[in-house]
This record gives sequence, structure tokens and C-alpha cells, in this order.
Amino acid sequence: MITSAKFQNFKALRDVKIDFQSRMTVLVGPNGCGKTSIFQAIQLLTTLGTLEREARSYVHIVTKIANQDKEINLSDWYGRKCLNHSPAKFSLSIIGGSNDYSSSIEFDVAANTQTQNAKLKLDTQKDKWSGYLYKIDGTWQGRDSDEREDQDGYSVHETKHFDRAMFIRFVSSRMVAPQLVEQYPPQLQEDGSGLANVLMHLYSKYPSRFEQLQSAFCRVIRNAKAIRFDKSAVEGTKFFGDVLLIDYDHIQGVAAKHLSSGTLYGLGILTAIFNPESPSVILLDDLDNGLHPKAQMELLDVLQEVLKEQPQLQIIATSHSPYILDRLEPNEVRILNLDEDGCTVCRSLEEAPEFDRWKESMTPGEFWSHFGDDWVKKPKAATELAAS
Repeated sequence: MITSAKFQNFKALRDVKIDFQSRMTVLVGPNGCGKTSIFQAIQLLTTLGTLEREARSYVHIVTKIANQDKEINLSDWYGRKCLNHSPAKFSLSIIGGSNDYSSSIEFDVAANTQTQNAKLKLDTQKDKWSGYLYKIDGTWQGRDSDEREDQDGYSVHETKHFDRAMFIRFVSSRMVAPQLVEQYPPQLQEDGSGLANVLMHLYSKYPSRFEQLQSAFCRVIRNAKAIRFDKSAVEGTKFFGDVLLIDYDHIQGVAAKHLSSGTLYGLGILTAIFNPESPSVILLDDLDNGLHPKAQMELLDVLQEVLKEQPQLQIIATSHSPYILDRLEPNEVRILNLDEDGCTVCRSLEEAPEFDRWKESMTPGEFWSHFGDDWVKKPKAATELAAS
């Protein structure tokens, strides 16, 4: 699992370090305080693990990362120009248990960011590399510098990285659309595409796993009774793809396109965590999205049961719901906010100045609802003084 992550000058993350003490961690805080940016940074770093399996060199890895999303440019990564703060570089790093796995990226950005050039450093467990990125005709290119170290007998494929993190940002229209199976086994995409294909795959190849998933779904969506399948035409083709049907207490065969967004979101999350083909790190943005408070708490119970059964799985989520926090231990909650310069600050719930006084009387959700997020803005020394 990821045990710690550090972000410097990545969007609003001027200098943020997060320790993950459990395989379930939930980030809470106001809108726009940097929760999603943390997910984007972790996903960027874990992408190294996926790309290095097919890499010819580190330049190849880095240029693939830089070109993977046409909407990303250097100024997006380089950091928010906060009040009194104009960063010259950004760096990201994550570390796993016993330091067996680590990945980091450091960009030194040219003084004139309009040139969109950067010096980049990659540090892994076995190698250090420096190089340069530059754009030609809108595409990132790279070259090695003369600073590469430890080359004797080194192979890129020996380096240990994290597996890719799945950053879930489901889109209802993509989750319900029938699609052709373009790869085997079918993959659940981060926008929810392929949901019916993956569920059909589980139903046919992993029936016991599918039964677990279906049972969990019916616990979260309490009037649901079964998940079934049908076929429907795939738009723009003459072929047919899988679509979902849900049986309820009083009505059978409700098509996926008629389901609520919360029902679809809950089913998508359960599919991601029960699918043996999913990555070991799953990032869930807005965990309470569209779910009734009782469904939120039931979903958390299911997730924690799955974590006990799947020791390789780690879930990092965001939420705005105190009901989610009520199902967590205090060390599983991280509170975020923006400081006076508009940059992200992050603290553990246990660091709150009133925590020791109220920890026996309040649940994490109650504590957060009562004391809020503003205490996070205080310098740590002031927080400790207030607590004493």
C-alpha cells in the first residue's frame, strides 16, 4: 500500500505530505481545497508502473506521461500561482511499505513558462535519471542529460513501481451505454465505461465473486433484489452489447438508463473493488455521491469487509458526508483546507486541538461537523498550543 505521499507546487499543493496509516483513508474539506489534485498527482505517479513495463527508456516513459492527456500542459502541472508564491518547480513522490516501492518526479520549470520546457528528474528505488522535456508541434519530446547514474547492467524492467491507481470519476451516460468488448478481460474504465461488460465477465467467469457483489449491492440499495443482463444495439455499429437490468421489490428488469445516479455510482464502486482485474489502489472521488445516508454507511461497511478479504487493496476516497466518517477510525480521516495564501494544508483528524477532549464522546463525523475545517489553517505549533 501507499504509506506516504508528498506534493510540492502541484496546483494548490504547495507543500503537502500525507501519511496513510490504514488501507482506507478518506479526505474531507471544502470544495476547491485540493482533494482532487491529490488524486491526480497519485495517479500520475502510479502511471510510471504501468508505462515502464513497455518502456524503452525513461525518456519514453516521461514523454508518454506528458502526452497521455491532450488537455494537460506544463502550466497545469506546474502549480497555482498563489498569493506571495510563484513556484519554480514542482515535485511529487509516493512511498510504499518498508520502502520497497517508491516513485517520484521533479520538474524544474524554466523561468519563462511560456516556453513549456522543463528539466525532469525521476528517482526510483534502483536508478536516478535526469533529462529534458520540450514541445515540438504540440507533442512532448525528451532527451537524456549527461547526469544519468548507475547504468552498468541496469534494466528499466527491474525497477519496482506501484501498479496504476484507478481514479474513479464515473459519468452516468457512459455507465449505461452498451459497448463492444474490445479487450479481454474487459476493463472498467475510470468514467464507468464497460460496466455491463465487466459484470457479465464476473457472472460467467467468477460466479462466486459476482454473487458477493450482487449481495453487497442489495445491501447498499436496499430495495434491489438482483442484477441481470440484456443486449442492446451499440451506437454507430450493427453489433449488440451488454446492458444492465435491475430487479427491485415491486418491479422487474429496470434498464440501467432509468437508474438513479447514486444507484449507478454505488454499483460502479462495488464492481471496481470486486473485480479481480482492478488495480490495487482505487481513488474514489465523492464517495457519498447521490447515496442516501443509510446507503453511505452500508457502503462503508462493505468496503471495510472487502479490505479484510483483499489484503492487497487500498482505497483512498473523498467525501462531504459525516455519515461516511462515522464508519471510520479517526486515523483514517484527513482534513484539508486552504491557507491564507490559497494553498492546500492537510492534517489528521487526531491533530485537532479539541480531539483528545472529545474523542470518547464524539464520532469522527460528529467531531468534524461540530469543529469544521478552519482549525487546519493554523500553524502546527499554534494547534499544539491550543490543545494544551
